[in-house]
Amino acid sequence: MSRLVSDIFREPFGNLPSIAHSAIVDMEGPILAAETLAYLMQQPKTPNALSNLVDLICSYLHGRGGNSPTKTDIGNAQALKSALANWNAALLAVKPPAAKSIVRATDSVLKQILELTLGGDPNDDWIAVRKVLAKGDCARLKAIAKDVRNVPHR
Repeated sequence: MSRLVSDIFREPFGNLPSIAHSAIVDMEGPILAAETLAYLMQQPKTPNALSNLVDLICSYLHGRGGNSPTKTDIGNAQALKSALANWNAALLAVKPPAAKSIVRATDSVLKQILELTLGGDPNDDWIAVRKVLAKGDCARLKAIAKDVRNVPHR
């Protein structure tokens, strides 16, 4: 509930100005989201960058609920891991990955981040990467972009 109110203060309705504030929320999700965003700020170009990103997303899904991850989050993490295994198997076999793979959206957002020109200012770069996550096609990365807004970055 705190996060919902905080989001409304941050992005109010109509012509109302945003309200600067600090929200008190459970930090498991935001901290794991920040770890993912920090990884992406490095613009990883190694062959295993997508696999590393999927691992971070799965860690986020498993940990964002604290000691009690939801069945949905556990299922989403398992589905993502399985889809990544199929994705990598297709690439190893020199075949295109499945067109409807749930990894495709994650890969697309990763490619967008790799195309960003980051300026070296951690605050500006943090915001730039977060915006790409928020606007991308990957629902899991959108959730991370939303959660990471609860982490002070200045």
